[in-house]
Amino acid sequence: MTVAGTKQIVTLTEKNIVAVGAADGKLLWKLPFAPQYNTPVLKDGLLFGLSDRGNLFCINAQTGETAWTDTAQHGKGFAAIVSADDAILALPSTSELIVFKPDGKAYSEIAKYKVAETPTYAHPILSDNHIFVKDQESLAMYSVE
Repeated sequence: MTVAGTKQIVTLTEKNIVAVGAADGKLLWKLPFAPQYNTPVLKDGLLFGLSDRGNLFCINAQTGETAWTDTAQHGKGFAAIVSADDAILALPSTSELIVFKPDGKAYSEIAKYKVAETPTYAHPILSDNHIFVKDQESLAMYSVE
């Protein structure tokens, strides 16, 4: 965005909304912000997300009715969720990549992997048979067969 003639990049961090100069990357301003957010995915008329209590859920997008809620807690309030062919991937801040079936009848976990030692807040990136995961200190690439 451009404010008063200064181009800046505005983004969320773990605890703030910050703006940095687009040209030099220097911090221009920051505001305290405690996010409670996730990125639900709509697939085949079903909405998959993470509740503020840390439970994965599925909602029928046409009726608004909850189809299921899992009983495990996967952190609180944040998960990057992406669709991957016949699966849904959820990456909460707990750094456990959860793979589950996009099913409207019941929660069905396919696999769970610990992918980082520090919290994760970035979306996992899918590219061909690779998954890229960014935590607070590193970027890792996992191969999927």
